[in-house]
Formats: sequence, C-alpha cells, structure tokens
Amino acid sequence: MGRHALQASIEGSRCVAVLRTQAGFGGDRPRALREFVDAVIGQGRFYDLIGAARFQKRSREYFDNQIDIVRNGYGVVASKEDVAKQSFFCSAFVVACHWVVGVIDTSAQSAYPPWAFAPGSLYQEPTFGWLLGYLVPQGGSVPSDDPVLTGATLWRDQADGQWW
Repeated sequence: MGRHALQASIEGSRCVAVLRTQAGFGGDRPRALREFVDAVIGQGRFYDLIGAARFQKRSREYFDNQIDIVRNGYGVVASKEDVAKQSFFCSAFVVACHWVVGVIDTSAQSAYPPWAFAPGSLYQEPTFGWLLGYLVPQGGSVPSDDPVLTGATLWRDQADGQWW
C-alpha cells in the first residue's frame, strides 16, 4: 500500500463515483484519516489478496447471519492501532477508514466488518454516503446505465435547506 495522486489513481477509468457522507467530514476527521493512512502505510502491509479471494463467501455468510453476528460482536471494539495493523483489499480499506474517523461509531463496528463490503456495493449502503457526482478523466464518460447512478441515493443540496 502507498499513496498515489488522485489523477494517477483514476487514469484508465471511465468514471469514478464520489459519495458524500451525510455525517460530515469536518472537525478532526481529516487529521484522523491522514494519521490512519500513515499508520497503515507504516506497517508495510500488502494488498489483501487472500481477503479479496475469500470475499464472496465471507460476505455472503455475514449477510446471511448478520443479526447473530452483530449481537455476538456488540461491544467488541477494535482500536485504531489494531485496525492499522491489518491488511486490506480496496473496499475493506474504505470501510476501515469510516471506522477510524468516526463515521461508523465504535459501537457499530460489528455491523460493518470491512471484509463484508465490495467496491460495487458501497453505494448501496447510505452509511458510506450518497452519490454526489463523478470524477471523469479526460476521454471518460458516465454511462446512462451506471449502477451507482441508477441505484444509489442521490445527494441533492436544495436551496430550501433540505438534503433529502
């Protein structure tokens, strides 16, 4: 794992959906995120290929047994330091970031295990945000049937102050 410029990260993509959390990302959250990223990079961990390969089975087992898993795991909290020692595949890292910055409270960690969410399913869970828009690299486009565009909760900043 390492840091990469946004432009380099989206190069070759047709488009990248941007989700905006209704919980906000001000205050201490940007600093907490930077510290977490630095801690993860400092561990020298590699991309979690085994976790990615096991994803479908583990995710299905989690969602099939979600109530029992949440009930049994309630109150079991991983510290930021312990989370930073783990290896992640892409969407697992996104979920872990939501943990450590407090968008997902420690009391809800058992309901959001990082390994249970695929990149293509994050937009289906409003905890991770609502569709704000897209980053579209030069030559890219947003297809009219993009699953995020057609299936996500859309973020609408309205003049009357409502956001739903």
